[in-house]
Order: sequence, then C-alpha cells, then structure tokens
Amino acid sequence: MIIRVLYLFVLLFCISCAGTQTQTSSNSTGKKNTGGSYGYNEDITGLRQKYPDAKNSSKSVAVYKAPPLNTQYDDSKEVDSLIQVRPNNEEQVTQGYRVLVFSGSDRTEAMEKRKLASKIIPDVTTYLFYNQPYFKVKIGDFLTRIEAQQIYNLAKKDFPEALIISDKINVRGN
Repeated sequence: MIIRVLYLFVLLFCISCAGTQTQTSSNSTGKKNTGGSYGYNEDITGLRQKYPDAKNSSKSVAVYKAPPLNTQYDDSKEVDSLIQVRPNNEEQVTQGYRVLVFSGSDRTEAMEKRKLASKIIPDVTTYLFYNQPYFKVKIGDFLTRIEAQQIYNLAKKDFPEALIISDKINVRGN
C-alpha cells in the first residue's frame, strides 16, 4: 500500500515537472521564438516606417536673418504716455498674517470685539469680515509671523481665543 502511494507520488511529481519546459520554434526570419509570456512573438520590423538618415541627407535648411533694428528713433515719450503708472499710495494685496480675535455668528458681539481690539491696540488696523454665516474680527497686516506674534501676545490677555492666521493682507506703498 505504501509502495503504491509512493509510486503515485513520484509519478505525479514527474508529470508536473514535464509541463514546465519552454517550447522553441523558429519563425519566418529564422530567429528562435522562446515563447514569450504567452507563446506569441511577432517580428514587425518590416512594417515600421523608414525615415531618411539626417547625416546622409543632401537637403539644406534655409536660415533667415531678421533686419537690424532702428535704434536711432527715440520713442520713450510715446512709451511713457502709454504706460499707466500706479501711484505709490495705492494698496496692494499679498500673502501675510493677521491675528483672529473673534469668529462667531453674532454681529453685535463682533462689533463689540472690534471696538475693544481698537482700544487695546490703537496703532494697528482692525477688520470685521462677514463670510456667511460667520463674522470674523482680525487685527493687523503683517508680512511675517514674528510681527504677528508680538500683537498676538498683547491681544491674548483680553482675547484668550485669539489665533495667528495666514491671510491676504493689504500692503501700502511708500
């Protein structure tokens, strides 16, 4: 009985190993086909488009030269009249920091917080924004977080919920 089971096991082992051989055949070009992943291989080099070799080409490329510029004409007055110069006192917007001292849905409370912030820090501009459904009171226009930190330290005493936030700020020209 054990011999039959052993004989059957050896027979199955030999049959399973026999199926792993790769089949080789030759195609029309005489190259061997090793079977690839699914036993399909096709030579399509004869179907590819042939391009002329650039080194052996006798064609030349035409190069056109632009005419020289006339630099004798002074058009600065005309150009200056066309340019719209922005005055330096106009406000510009850039990315910076502000201190958020209030965010809530009550308008009267937001107005009170803005007045209080103006009294505590009179040198810095306070803003009241409404983004439905919230009113937000923000203080200052700071280019760096370090500048905002100084005002944050002053505001934190009266506004314990104050935060430094990244925001678009107004920058006044000189």
